[in-house]
Amino acid sequence: MENEPWVPSETDEPEVRLPAAPAPEVDEPEVRLPAAPAPEVDEPVVDPPFSDRLRADAAKAPGGWVYEVDPTFTETGPVPAERISRAWQVDSTGSPTSHCVVNPHYRPGPPGGSRRGRMQRRRLAAMSVLILGAVAIAVLLVLLVFDKPRHRSARSSATATTAAAAIRQQSASAPVPTPAISGPSRSPAPVATHRRRPKSKPTDVRLGVTATAPVWVCLEDQTAHRLINGQIMAAGEASHLYLGTAFRIFLGNSAVRLRINGRERAIPASPNPVGYRVSPRRLTALPAGSQPPCV
Repeated sequence: MENEPWVPSETDEPEVRLPAAPAPEVDEPEVRLPAAPAPEVDEPVVDPPFSDRLRADAAKAPGGWVYEVDPTFTETGPVPAERISRAWQVDSTGSPTSHCVVNPHYRPGPPGGSRRGRMQRRRLAAMSVLILGAVAIAVLLVLLVFDKPRHRSARSSATATTAAAAIRQQSASAPVPTPAISGPSRSPAPVATHRRRPKSKPTDVRLGVTATAPVWVCLEDQTAHRLINGQIMAAGEASHLYLGTAFRIFLGNSAVRLRINGRERAIPASPNPVGYRVSPRRLTALPAGSQPPCV
């Protein structure tokens, strides 16, 4: 028997589908997402308090930045980043603008400054105290030095006044002598005179020879010791200064200047050989026949 399709009949009970029961309500926990961080925005500073130093630095850096350094930082050299509080942008004319950036790494220094700065200030204070002390001591010494003559003059004037008063008192109390009417006359007391001592005569001779032209020179002392043994001296040449009781000098001509005991003595001009004896008080020409000892 062939399979016939299923046709619903009157006897077939309709399929009843009950509605599904609602699911029980469950309280779900509220999940709060963290808020997104706000973007960093450079807050403009209205009318920033620019100091004269910041304005001077801005004038030197047009188009750049100027930085505000912690006031407790007093050291010399580069400034660490943590000691810079904020920075302002500089326009092209060298003037600071209101665009300011705060340094997040800024760490303010201690109230008294850094240790190195405190040491520098202490050294400067000590040096100032030393300098002031030295100046005070110098002023006291100057006052003492210039005050002594004044005290000395005051003491001398007081002494002179006292002596004058004593003399006046003695003269007033002393009896006035009465002149003698008769009797032998008294001769005045002799006045003491001081005689000047005569100047001592020099006993030594200091002799120097200077040539004014080429000249032959022979010089010996009182013991016949040759000091210049027949030497030709050039023009302008000077000998040593010799010391003795007397000298004999022989010259090929008179082109010399003799300095005797600090004074120059002239020699009569002569183209011929001449000779002189030099003593402490005079210059004497030797006889024409005197032979020079030098060879």
